[in-house]
Amino acid sequence: MSVSCTLRLTHGYVNATAAEVELTDNGDKEEVLILAMKKLTAAKCVYTILHPDRLAEAATLRGPSTFAIKQRWVTGCALFQAAEAAGEALAILFGDATDCSRLIYWGLLQGVNVSDEDTHYTAFPIRAFRAQHRPQELVLGNSGENIADGFIRAYALCRTPDFLRNEVRRAKA
Repeated sequence: MSVSCTLRLTHGYVNATAAEVELTDNGDKEEVLILAMKKLTAAKCVYTILHPDRLAEAATLRGPSTFAIKQRWVTGCALFQAAEAAGEALAILFGDATDCSRLIYWGLLQGVNVSDEDTHYTAFPIRAFRAQHRPQELVLGNSGENIADGFIRAYALCRTPDFLRNEVRRAKA
């Protein structure tokens, strides 16, 4: 059985209404996505780890990046669906898979596809954090506890941290 959660795009942009779609002179989609990021209102976010080289490459792209993980993100998919239904953007925070003591990139989920054996998820834009942050700053969504040192699970649902909202404001500036 496969569960698919794909964000419906309005004029091709995450959470952008027709009134918000104003292309720059070169038709830069990311500029519109930055407008859409102001809608980062989901109370929870997804934390996962990925190799920094893959994230650096994805950050240079001018379109969505899809990643695969061998775990089933069923609850993450449900959270994505709930955020979409509420008109909210769901953030994903990436830890460094080679050094799980630091957060290195963040993005907005655009789709989650859960199959019987794995999960494919799509994010855009993907941006490096401007300030240094640690996974231990994140608060787990259900328990209210901070992520412990040495946490190495495939993903976690966390409360959206204030420092992420600050990153979004800086990205729009």
